[in-house]
Amino acid sequence: QDLSVLEVRLLLSCVHGSGASRGAGDLRADELSVTIAGDVAQRLVFDNGFHGWEALLSEAGVRGGRVSRLRLLYRSTAEVMELSRKVLGPLAGEETEQQATRSGAPVTAFPFHELGEAVAFLGDALRSLTGREPTASVALIARHAGTADAFYRALQRAEVPSLRRVTRQEFPFTPGIDVTD
Repeated sequence: QDLSVLEVRLLLSCVHGSGASRGAGDLRADELSVTIAGDVAQRLVFDNGFHGWEALLSEAGVRGGRVSRLRLLYRSTAEVMELSRKVLGPLAGEETEQQATRSGAPVTAFPFHELGEAVAFLGDALRSLTGREPTASVALIARHAGTADAFYRALQRAEVPSLRRVTRQEFPFTPGIDVTD
């Protein structure tokens, strides 16, 4: 979902060499043995013209390709999926309808009226978590960059360990606390 039509076509031609020598629109699904997997709800690139798997295959010149949607979800809990559907609201579509295979801790909202209240609560919770689970990976996501910067600076002053400010979605995928927007 993050590759352009040209990039997908290039990958297909690498797998099926003869497709590279033929004209665009000549790739047939029955001549290809390729599986492309992705999660349209987790896109990183939003301006690459992706409009669904069927459209991508068609635009890449694949005729007769089949899209199979996986309906079981293994990475998130039922509670997290319920929250995500609420967050997506009317943006949730058929491609986001998945059933979680496991339950987890309840998802709770903690409303704060001041940054200081939120930082005091988060600072205590994050210091406790990193003490109990040193390999934990946490993302604190703010709507705007300025808000993320403010939380990062305040959490630094609160001496939260393993704190990182992540910009441009350049996550290190290592234990620690990533503050991003």
